[in-house]
Amino acid sequence: MKRKNTILGILILVLILLGILNLMWLADNNDIEDSIKLTAGHNNLANNEVKIVHMTIHEGRVYPYTIEANKGDTLIISFASHENAYLTLEEFGISDYVKENNFEVILDKQGVFPYYCLDCENKDPGYLIVN
Repeated sequence: MKRKNTILGILILVLILLGILNLMWLADNNDIEDSIKLTAGHNNLANNEVKIVHMTIHEGRVYPYTIEANKGDTLIISFASHENAYLTLEEFGISDYVKENNFEVILDKQGVFPYYCLDCENKDPGYLIVN
């Protein structure tokens, strides 16, 4: 009887741990696949905002795929990845190796601007959309 209770307890513990790991994996994938538009603050002198975008590399591709903001906004790209990669957003002067860096740019142009991870397996660009 004691052995049955021990085995049952271990089985329950394993199932709980698997459930927690699954929830962590789902939360991580939702963060990666969504374009993140987080307003960190407002400039009281105008309608411009400070936008923080958390960027990473997952399975050889830069995420998020798209970033959307408005002309005049300040964009802060917070980059965190296990991989060191070369990120470029040429229109706004970003071209550097990144691992855990922050970049800040004032979006002074409207348009659609590609950004790339040049060291990634998947070289498809992401896009910064400035309205």
